[in-house]
Amino acid sequence: MRVICIGYRKMNNIFNSDLELSLRILLTLYTSDKELNVDEILLSDFITVYSFEFDLDDSNLHGINEFSYSELAARREQLISAIKTLVLNKYIIFTINSSGFSYKISELGESTCDSMTTDYACAYINSSIRAHEYMNNKTTTELLSYINQMAMKKKQEAL
Repeated sequence: MRVICIGYRKMNNIFNSDLELSLRILLTLYTSDKELNVDEILLSDFITVYSFEFDLDDSNLHGINEFSYSELAARREQLISAIKTLVLNKYIIFTINSSGFSYKISELGESTCDSMTTDYACAYINSSIRAHEYMNNKTTTELLSYINQMAMKKKQEAL
């Protein structure tokens, strides 16, 4: 692990702009001990932002949102576009392996993350570390299945 920030406030606003998503991707890769594929980045970011839903924190970074689970599918295309931009601007590096593309943070990306000192960045880093630990030894299929079960449960509760 690189950095653990102490003392932060939770943010309850959801912006999900391309810039915010790009910064979250950088922080996700910054806190990861391994290269991640698109689905792993997507799941890690989702689990980080909604860490309360996974019993990893006392609240969600983006607050309570009854549509949080529907965000996952919608966010994937935006995430792919942000990754392409980050690669082109040399903030992240890609490698090709037997299962496709994997991504890791570059020195430029690390330097950018090192300069992020906002309360939100610190909170994201802490939650992201816990998300990576949570995801360890779980497959993408297992995680997606669990998220789908949670979405169905939320939908049933709403009825």
